[in-house]
Amino acid sequence: MKNWIVFASLFLVMPLGMIGQEIEDEVDLLHRQKFEWMINKELTLLQEILDDQLLYVHSNGWHETSNEVVENIASGKLVYKAVEIASSAVRYFNDIAIVNGRGTFHVALDGKPLEIVLDYTEVYRRELNRWVLVTRHAARL
Repeated sequence: MKNWIVFASLFLVMPLGMIGQEIEDEVDLLHRQKFEWMINKELTLLQEILDDQLLYVHSNGWHETSNEVVENIASGKLVYKAVEIASSAVRYFNDIAIVNGRGTFHVALDGKPLEIVLDYTEVYRRELNRWVLVTRHAARL
């Protein structure tokens, strides 16, 4: 009887772990797609995942709201040319997922090209069957 209980409990835990991994994979893919949308100026898709109360903090201390992120990309104030993600890891807690990443960002700010290696943290919240970015903070290496 004890062996059956141990076996049953292991069987029940495995799918939960797999579900957690699937969520982590889903958020990691979304966070990578976000950069592609920024590069390709796919602003409708980008806007759909930005929370209305987003705080987007750049490595130089510049803060943007969700509207400012979209407006600054649309106007060309900030141009994302390429993002090379060296590493990323997602941790999932109930309806919150935290992405810790490192990458090289090729951008132009006010027409001036920059290549910056950053560590960044992004926090996503599950909202009505979708993930939204609620905060992002980057630090220059």
